Amino acid sequence: MPSKIFSTHPTTDLFPMMSEIELSELAADINKNGLLHPIVLDHSGNLLVDGRNRQRACDQVGVEPTYVQLPEDADLAAYVVSANLHRRHLTGEQKRELISRLLDMDPQKSDRTIANQTKVDHKTVAAKKAVGKFPTPKPAQTSRAASSPRASRRRRWRTKRRSSCG
Repeated sequence: MPSKIFSTHPTTDLFPMMSEIELSELAADINKNGLLHPIVLDHSGNLLVDGRNRQRACDQVGVEPTYVQLPEDADLAAYVVSANLHRRHLTGEQKRELISRLLDMDPQKSDRTIANQTKVDHKTVAAKKAVGKFPTPKPAQTSRAASSPRASRRRRWRTKRRSSCG
């Protein structure tokens, strides 16, 4: 018997759904051990805030899900980001997309607030806000001493000396 269908909070869509393989593994675990973490709804009980994949997995194996409701004053977007960021292994690109979408949702939020939510440096958020894209990482530079003219002469001298000694 499928469980009740809820509308989802817009912030939940910032996080990707599980692949079919991952969902099957979760469903098998729920079938074996039961639903260990209830599905989270907003204060009204009508909006799914966290647990889309658990809901689908419960439907797959016919387990009746359990639900909890957040208090009325809860910051739903912050809850969604916090709950998902800590248990998901997001790629760098997924994290950048998350920051971009959070900025689009609420451009008035401070860089530090979004940085704290997404576990990145506030300068990364500021760069995204100012330029509209993330700065590209600089390639690793060789040390100045290794590339100096003196070091170059020293290497040539050592090479010449080794070849004449042998």
